[in-house]
Amino acid sequence: MRIQPAEISPNLVPPPAGLAGRVDVETAGRLAGLSPLTIADRELFVSAIGRSGLRSWMHYFPFLHSFGMAPNRPLLWEMIGDSLCIYSLRPFNGVPRLRLYLPPIPWSIEAIAATEARQRAFNGDSHCIIVWADQQAAPELMRRGYRLSYCESDYIYDGNLVRASAGGAFARLRRSVNRLRSMPDLAVRDYMPEDREACLDLLERWRDLREGQGIPIDGYAYTRRGVENVALYGKDLCRGEVVTLDDRLVAFSFGGPISPGVESIFITISDHEVVGLGYLQRHSFMSNSPQTGFFNDGSDAGKSGLEQVKSSFRAVEMNHQYRAHLGEWDS
Repeated sequence: MRIQPAEISPNLVPPPAGLAGRVDVETAGRLAGLSPLTIADRELFVSAIGRSGLRSWMHYFPFLHSFGMAPNRPLLWEMIGDSLCIYSLRPFNGVPRLRLYLPPIPWSIEAIAATEARQRAFNGDSHCIIVWADQQAAPELMRRGYRLSYCESDYIYDGNLVRASAGGAFARLRRSVNRLRSMPDLAVRDYMPEDREACLDLLERWRDLREGQGIPIDGYAYTRRGVENVALYGKDLCRGEVVTLDDRLVAFSFGGPISPGVESIFITISDHEVVGLGYLQRHSFMSNSPQTGFFNDGSDAGKSGLEQVKSSFRAVEMNHQYRAHLGEWDS
């Protein structure tokens, strides 16, 4: 069934502020009621996500903010009742399409129904998509008729088990961490603002190396924006650590709370000439947050090297992520 896009005149309903130069006037007019995600939304997002007890890495505010700054695919949001609803706007075949980025926070029938109506009106067909739906939302979505396709799984670690690193299961992790900590000129310390340029330089060298090896690069743009904007987030939400060798910065990590008791290991970039830094970065980051019970380290993106590192931390849960579809794409 073909549905006509909503006809909302930009002269009658003000379009979202902050979209100038990102979408045309007609598109902006049809987005009335939505707001582009900005740093000013930090407290609202953190509070809503924290109250809902979510633990997916996509729910970490610095990720949402840095990802949503992309010029050609902004994240937009609205409140429907008490639920925070986040959308992704991006072009497909040159035509902008609106998709729900995450299930409503918290889940409500009123909110999901309203997001479906908004998608259908904007896109002009009956197909609704939720870009990322984790396993907590899966039962409600299936009851509503959504079809779920598996995307990836987040590694969730028990912080107490990792900090102790006891027994045979953690032998590889202990060996890797102890080898690096025994290097006399290697040090791990808190990130400082003056480290910013060295971190960005390492990120560029990391990208150049992977491109030269023909390895697909995931998340470079939002990672760079995350590093550039870390001061905006505040240390309570995004703390950083760096590793130096002979006073040269060879690795950096950033992360912080998603919801009470759960932190995101958001960014881990290292110089691959120093073997094993990924083990040290994660172990140090979790050791320096002793009050946190669980850590979400994202997926391994299907990369065997990353899978080897992350599996050594003995995840206590793999948090499955899906794409959710409702209806058919008539266009």
